[in-house]
Amino acid sequence: MNREQLELLLNWLRPLQKALNLEADQGFPDVQGRQQRFHQFLQAELNRPPDLPFPPGVADRLIRLRQGYDTYTTAELSGRRRLVTETRQWLHELRLRLEPSAPMAPPKLRHRDGAGAASARPLPAQRALTLDSPLVELSGVGPKLAARLATLGLLLVRDLLRYYPRDHVDYARLRRIEALVVGETATLVATVRRCNGFVSPKNPNLAILELQLQDPTGRLKVTRFLAGKRFSSTAYLKGQQRLYPVGAQVAVSGLVKDGAYGLSFQDPLIEVLDSADGTIKSDQIGRLLPVYPLTEGLAADRFRQLFTQVLPLTRQWPEPLSSLEQQRYGVIPVADALTALHAPKTREDLDHGRQRLVFDEFLLLQLGLLRRRSELRSRSAPELLIDRQVDGLVERFLALLPFRFTAAQSRVFA
Repeated sequence: MNREQLELLLNWLRPLQKALNLEADQGFPDVQGRQQRFHQFLQAELNRPPDLPFPPGVADRLIRLRQGYDTYTTAELSGRRRLVTETRQWLHELRLRLEPSAPMAPPKLRHRDGAGAASARPLPAQRALTLDSPLVELSGVGPKLAARLATLGLLLVRDLLRYYPRDHVDYARLRRIEALVVGETATLVATVRRCNGFVSPKNPNLAILELQLQDPTGRLKVTRFLAGKRFSSTAYLKGQQRLYPVGAQVAVSGLVKDGAYGLSFQDPLIEVLDSADGTIKSDQIGRLLPVYPLTEGLAADRFRQLFTQVLPLTRQWPEPLSSLEQQRYGVIPVADALTALHAPKTREDLDHGRQRLVFDEFLLLQLGLLRRRSELRSRSAPELLIDRQVDGLVERFLALLPFRFTAAQSRVFA
């Protein structure tokens, strides 16, 4: 039933239920309305239901109810009570049958404590990194990776912390299958119904893994592409299929696409859960994932891993605002803002982080303008000497003006 049909149904049911409630509250006296009595109103309304696709049996039930009100005035009190109660209950059930049910609540995910794309885990004590440490001192950063980072202008730890994401992929948006929207990134929890791995008939070096998933609201196909000759072996594909046994609970994050067979996820992030309410171990599934502008040869996952080491160093970032000033302007500490931008836990955290960093940019701009104004005011203006006799240009200019100077204008001109 669409929205217009539902409105027609409700417009018919509301006055009926109101009349039935009033009759019951008054003790079933066959209440006299403005134009007709209660039983006459019920007979008339039950005789003209809206033109809707009612389920089978509704028409017969309406006839029986109308016939019951034919003898309402002569029936005993117990008979009136029974008929009104039956009518109220049946109309309520009819509404529940025809009214669309509310969408099922999204799944719940529990993340591992401290996990994240760039969570602030403590650094080993022997690694005395600072904001001015070269990036080559980070674990896993050799000369080759350091050179690639340098092409992005990233030389020191402070450079990396100030290298902001260009966007965030919202995998924290939890959905049921029926609520997925094409073009939207989302995360769902579902059960594996079938898993099939095969080699592409067009490319012998491309393996395809297909999963059929199901949750209480529907079904969805998930496809993963594995490029490389080693992925095309039968043994490897069998091993991949064993990772996703039938009946296993999985958490899936990705971009929703529309295909010939309905909605699907292509190349999503997948993790098998220990149980339906198991803990997510992934640093990406179900989270706000930062997306950085990168250069050739620098993988996004590898780049995000660098922040695992440097985010704890945000505590060293100088804070220009006092706690009172932060409270006055409604901003969070700059260390929290940097963490929220690179490893946001919620959309609200991300918004607060952006607000603080934008506030700092405007503050520096305003301070720069005030400093320039102060410097200009501290200088004496150069003396402007005008010789009125030289070629008479000044006198000729004044003569061209269509007005005469006031006394104040003359003083200024002098």
